[in-house]
Amino acid sequence: MKVSAFCRMAVCAFLLIPELLPAADDASAMLYVHGAASINGAAVPRTSAIFSGDILETGPNGAARIQGPGVSITVPADTRMTFNGSALDLQHGALAILTSKNLTAIAENVRITPYSRVWTEFSLSQTKAVLRIVAVKGDLVIVEGNEVSTLPEGREITRSSPSSESAGNGPQDNKKKRKKAAAAPAAAIGGILNYQVAGIAGTAAIAGLAIWLFWPGDDPISPYKP
Repeated sequence: MKVSAFCRMAVCAFLLIPELLPAADDASAMLYVHGAASINGAAVPRTSAIFSGDILETGPNGAARIQGPGVSITVPADTRMTFNGSALDLQHGALAILTSKNLTAIAENVRITPYSRVWTEFSLSQTKAVLRIVAVKGDLVIVEGNEVSTLPEGREITRSSPSSESAGNGPQDNKKKRKKAAAAPAAAIGGILNYQVAGIAGTAAIAGLAIWLFWPGDDPISPYKP
């Protein structure tokens, strides 16, 4: 979606007026940038609006925050994602999400959504080999194809990428992984295959969420006060 710089500035001004924030829809949000980042291939200033369909990329030394009513999304370095309003499509990199809405994150055809419309914190990271999902605060619903599972608060799962399996593992290796995943608690992974479940304490996900806690500069809006 191509949007003029003037339009982005106008929406930016609209979103920055607190009295108007409740009236704003999910199709646009505020974007705060630190370091190098681009929208649809064009460099963005420190503050801009982001619209549904926009592709956001952060550079090796860049980071960004997407903020709107009921949602705050931290986008660390080397991440590419598509903002679709009520859905985020992660192509590679990582996202740390804090939301009180029915916001869905998508990675490798896996859909992650808060279990209920209360303040929920979760993160996901996507590499060529592994997809990692962490439920920091609140439970998550994870959907892959026809399979649905619940990830409880305080747990994380890692999933081998289908491309990495086909490239490096044979049928026997994949079968062993499925058996190992099946031994995990049913409440944590449901019927989804190739997942391993673990506690989140000490994981890199916490470090990712620290980007939000120690965001440089002046932060305009607290995510707990939409």
